[in-house]
Amino acid sequence: MAIRSIDVGSKKLVGAGVLLSYGDTPVTVTLDTSEDLLNEGVNPAVVEFKFLSDSKKESRVERKPQNKLQMTLHFYNFESAIGQTNVEPLRLGNTIIDNKPKYLFLNFRISKIGKIREVAYNFYLLDTETWD
Repeated sequence: MAIRSIDVGSKKLVGAGVLLSYGDTPVTVTLDTSEDLLNEGVNPAVVEFKFLSDSKKESRVERKPQNKLQMTLHFYNFESAIGQTNVEPLRLGNTIIDNKPKYLFLNFRISKIGKIREVAYNFYLLDTETWD
């Protein structure tokens, strides 16, 4: 039996997964917009995860919009073996579905052991601009 949809309260889960990457190799997630997840008939939405280190040593995420349908997220200093997550999901953008605004959010958990990085991600579509 396949799952058709998952709702977490009023939040619609539109994409989720866990993947392993090697080293600091970027990861690209393409959301299929042809199934009414975002905008029917529009090109896929693309989110790229880049893993970086710098002298600040604090973990942080910086959003780098590339265009209307592509976002690069810079994950700085995500090196913990026990994993790091965002406590409040990150708003990535918005779209219009059935003449109503919808907002795309990302929740993630990232851990690293040696050169292997595990990335767990959930994409949510909300009717409101804020997570609350």
